[in-house]
Amino acid sequence: MNVRCFTSFLFLFLHSLRSCQLSTKSGPVLRDMNNIINLEDLNLSLNPIGDEGLEGLMEGLKSQTKLRSLTLMNCKLSTKSGTILRDLKNINNLEELHLSGNPIGDEGLEGLMEALKSQTKLRILLLEGCNLSTKSGPILRDLKKNTNLDLK
Repeated sequence: MNVRCFTSFLFLFLHSLRSCQLSTKSGPVLRDMNNIINLEDLNLSLNPIGDEGLEGLMEGLKSQTKLRSLTLMNCKLSTKSGTILRDLKNINNLEELHLSGNPIGDEGLEGLMEALKSQTKLRILLLEGCNLSTKSGPILRDLKKNTNLDLK
């Protein structure tokens, strides 16, 4: 299936991308998300896209100004993903970010902070099972300045 056809199809069935066997090689398809108009919710949970696939996804989401919810639970994201996720700072309407089950660790959370500080509408941040230690405490306390945010 060609990429343009896939992304058009994707728009119609976006809610069904959970556990679709997307992998690190799915970067070109994920990069083409910028062709989808008015994307508000994206759930790629249980797809092992890894850091490489995440890079493609972040490229594709740059023009998605209406994105409200991004769910990337159990996607094999690593410490490097925190740096890649910095591009979320350009998405001003993000209300929910679900990253549970990805071993991003303290270092990955530090990288993610740059994006999260600018997310004034963020209400929900899920980080369960992300290998965070007590070192992340000060980082998470900084996030509490966003009074809308519910950290889990």
